[in-house]
Amino acid sequence: NRVLYKAKCEQTDEFYLASFDSVTGALRSYTDGRAGKNRSYQSEVNEHSSEAEFLAYAKKMVSQYASVEGCEVEIKTELYEFSEKWGYNSDKTVDGYVNNAENVPDFYAVYTFTFYKTIDGVRRYDTNQIEINNTGEVISASLYMQDDAYEDFADMTIDMAQAERLIYRAVPGGEIVHALLVATTDGVLWLHFMVYW
Repeated sequence: NRVLYKAKCEQTDEFYLASFDSVTGALRSYTDGRAGKNRSYQSEVNEHSSEAEFLAYAKKMVSQYASVEGCEVEIKTELYEFSEKWGYNSDKTVDGYVNNAENVPDFYAVYTFTFYKTIDGVRRYDTNQIEINNTGEVISASLYMQDDAYEDFADMTIDMAQAERLIYRAVPGGEIVHALLVATTDGVLWLHFMVYW
């Protein structure tokens, strides 16, 4: 159960959201609707920082509220283009860290760091995720890793071949593009697939 707090400025439409675990009080999610508007904002990282520096910063920010111990990380970069009429608009999202500030004077990007764990090589469903723009502002965070829900399954072996056969039988010609682990309340481990065909 979560408690959600929301604040919004009626004149500018800028908003803040924060949710907390109703039992422990731990921060679960955060969003800053103003982030990215002030291009002169500076923090420990900026548009000239390296991938390693941004990753260290992301870990530092998340670790204040949730553990990233033993996690793998996925990085995505959302690139924005500037238009005199519309301001900054999302152009595309790419895998990995992209920084082109040296060549593009108004370069603007948002980096998404997703910290996750796996069981027998298959990614768990829960993650800790943070979005940071290239001036170092935290745009949003979602802190939902639940290690206790997976304790009983840490050493489980997963038969992906069998799982794929079941999927192909259910969806002929399908291509599995992503597989996530989901633990259910009855103690059974299920695989959740996203399938395209």
